[in-house]
Amino acid sequence: MEISPEILTIIALVFLVAGTIKGLIGIGLPTIAISLMSLVIDARLAITLTIIPMFASNIWQVYRGGKILETLRKYWIFSTLLIISIFCTALISRSVSSDIILIILGSVVTIYAILSLLKWAPRIAAQHDPHAQTGFGLAAGILGGFTAIWAPPLIIYLTSRQIPKDEFIRATGMLITVGSTPLLFGYVQNGLLTPELATTASLMTIPVLIGFIVGEFLRKYISTAKFHTIVLSIFAVMGANLVYRGFFS
Repeated sequence: MEISPEILTIIALVFLVAGTIKGLIGIGLPTIAISLMSLVIDARLAITLTIIPMFASNIWQVYRGGKILETLRKYWIFSTLLIISIFCTALISRSVSSDIILIILGSVVTIYAILSLLKWAPRIAAQHDPHAQTGFGLAAGILGGFTAIWAPPLIIYLTSRQIPKDEFIRATGMLITVGSTPLLFGYVQNGLLTPELATTASLMTIPVLIGFIVGEFLRKYISTAKFHTIVLSIFAVMGANLVYRGFFS
């Protein structure tokens, strides 16, 4: 599929913005990129173009965060179920409309973010963590396979566990990386990620990483409390946008 130079420029700017947000709060690249690109290109094409930049930026985030094995051991249940459910769902995603999924996903994200900002968010005790990882891992994988967006269930899980800022960044980087891998293979297998689109998507990694470095620099000057407020505020806006897209895309 040929994309005009004007649209490519807009897409590159979108990835620069999305990369900056990701560098700042550790998540949000696919949600922001897909939401904004969908204003100028088909939503399914936007999802496809996001997969490779998402994968590359999370490899970088995992490397920068360190403690890879420790993080993987702590979240292995979430990781395993995420990989399996994303790959299985991605194989059938070509024939499934994402509108209903976007409406449900956006509603959950918006309601949770608002309740959290009002200090009404649920808390998950340590003894219930295995069950929480199981439920949220499956939910994230199913949503991710259809829409390439699985950060919202991940964020709900991590904020409900009251994860500190640095661990939050490490966990999101690792869990989005392990989910990006089966999603990438799934989209190649179902024919959506063609060699031409893969080349374009790979080039978009450049503005993403530039933005990531900028956001990472800004994160140093934000306290943990303000960090969580920024995360939840951004997700409230993104959740509302997902609902809008589900109804009007």
